[in-house]
Amino acid sequence: MATDAEKVYIQNKTAQLMALVFVVDYPDRWPSFIADVLSTLHTGANAVDLYLRLLLAIDTEVVDREIIHTQAESERNNRIKDTMREHCVVDLTNSWYDILVKYEKSHPSLVCQCHDVIGAYICWIDITLIANDRLDKKEVEKKIMIRQAVESKVTLLLVFMASDYDDISAAVFDFARDYIQMIKQNGGLSEVERGLLENMLYVVITKTKYDESYNFDQAGEEEAMFDDYRKRLKVVFDNLAALIPEVVLKVTKEYVVTTLNRWQASSYEDVEAAVSLLYNLGEALPASHGNHFSGPTQGGDPASLQVSQVKTSTMQEMMRLLVSSGVSAHSHPAVSLQFFECVARYEKFFACEVQFIPGILTAFLDVRGMRNANPRVGLEREVVGSGVRQLMHRLVVCLDGNSLLPLLPTASQALLHTPSTNALTEYLPLINQSITKFQKDIGPFLQNIFVPLVSAIFTALSEPLEENEEEEKRTRRLLQRGYYLFLTTIVSNNLLDTLAALDATTLHQVLMSVVQGAVEFPDPVAQKNCFVILRRLTEAWGEKDVGPPGFVEFLYTQTTFDLNDAQTILALHESVTCLQSVYKRRGEELVSYLRSEYLPKMEVSPELIAEYCQALTSDAKFFRNYSKIFFQRAKS
Repeated sequence: MATDAEKVYIQNKTAQLMALVFVVDYPDRWPSFIADVLSTLHTGANAVDLYLRLLLAIDTEVVDREIIHTQAESERNNRIKDTMREHCVVDLTNSWYDILVKYEKSHPSLVCQCHDVIGAYICWIDITLIANDRLDKKEVEKKIMIRQAVESKVTLLLVFMASDYDDISAAVFDFARDYIQMIKQNGGLSEVERGLLENMLYVVITKTKYDESYNFDQAGEEEAMFDDYRKRLKVVFDNLAALIPEVVLKVTKEYVVTTLNRWQASSYEDVEAAVSLLYNLGEALPASHGNHFSGPTQGGDPASLQVSQVKTSTMQEMMRLLVSSGVSAHSHPAVSLQFFECVARYEKFFACEVQFIPGILTAFLDVRGMRNANPRVGLEREVVGSGVRQLMHRLVVCLDGNSLLPLLPTASQALLHTPSTNALTEYLPLINQSITKFQKDIGPFLQNIFVPLVSAIFTALSEPLEENEEEEKRTRRLLQRGYYLFLTTIVSNNLLDTLAALDATTLHQVLMSVVQGAVEFPDPVAQKNCFVILRRLTEAWGEKDVGPPGFVEFLYTQTTFDLNDAQTILALHESVTCLQSVYKRRGEELVSYLRSEYLPKMEVSPELIAEYCQALTSDAKFFRNYSKIFFQRAKS
């Protein structure tokens, strides 16, 4: 007996032979060729199989563009297609529909083969013969059957997903996501599907929980595998939220509220999972600019408006419970860290509920947060500190001075409890942001913190450093640049009283650091800021008996202030502007000093000195352009 492979070979060769006969004899000698073949289909599946193979073979001989034909063959093929369009294509498409209907369940291979034929012929026949109500209805029926078939397997999917073995659970994640995507694409959601998806959500919540064997102190390969599993599980959660947001919001709220109301009697796994779910909602149900707590009150689609309002009130309720439940005092580090991350993510909540700010900052800064004695939280102290800074940055944007300024001293004290180079570098932008927003109102706080802060910066920058510590060198450069930007922010926001209140020694130290930054620090941006500082101070204190004692003498006597060292056009521009500010305040006194003392010490020729002093007394644009030429000539 012939094997299956031999049968297929014979069937294909028979179809190819018949196709060659068709090409030679149709339509002249055998015009009824197609009709004669169609008349055999009633005999059964074997005849249908040969018919479909024949049509594919005809496509290869007549239509296939990958086969190169002679001019005569191309003309013959076009004549065959034209005749088929006119006489038998309608009969062909009717036969395809009949095959799809008759053999859908009994011979799926014939159905697939028929789809191949349709795909081959649709490019050159009337598409309306395929895309019509009859076939569309068939496709709809097929989709319904597929949907029902998939639906019957979802219960089994949930069993596997809920398995105690994470590798088995993870193996069906793709199926879960595809099922969700299928429902989303088909549109509509039956009650059965809604119930299945809700059950899937409960499984996701359960599987989110840490296992009792998870080692937080010495995380190894198994812990890393679970962390990865949890990330993949979150993708399923996000997909569910995109499809059924109201269900995800309702179920999550029930779990969060129930768990947090009895967190002291619950396992840490349940509590951490509840806080994590609340945290994950921020990404699963995104809001405009991250504002989950003040949704639209009017306009837009009424249904969408109602969903948005429900989401806003639900998020507010869960956050109120989170910050007032006392769960921040939980002894397990996983809960503590997740709590602080959640609070930092939803900082806009505190713009609506300002009464919770003191308590939440206290939690960040006391033994629950940065001073937590737990080894794991201790290792994450920089993370918690970063969370505090992040929260403070956002509160500066959201709150007014009366609400926030009283909190700055406590927050600053905790953030600078151990003022490392990194901590100082990250702290300065917070102070700069606060100065820019609150300006004069921040003056008292700034005067109290300025000396300790600057002293900590000087100490950090002066610590001994090994030659090969490149990362620390980079960090110190960032700190030094941040320090100059801090001083620039002070003088640019009319807070010079902070500097004027310094004792003579400290002020001189600060001024010398600015001069050194202008001429020695290899950073054009920082150099520019240093000249901005000197110019603003000169404009404010350049007159006699206006600024702190000794400031005018400082302008003249610091020979370190060598303009020849300006390294970029940007810094040079600021140095010129700074010098013009001195001239506006001191007039001929400055010109005389440059002509008789300073420039001769720099070994500048008398001719250049005269030109320079003349240019200084001219307009600003001329002096700026001349200065570029002057420095080039002075260096040559």
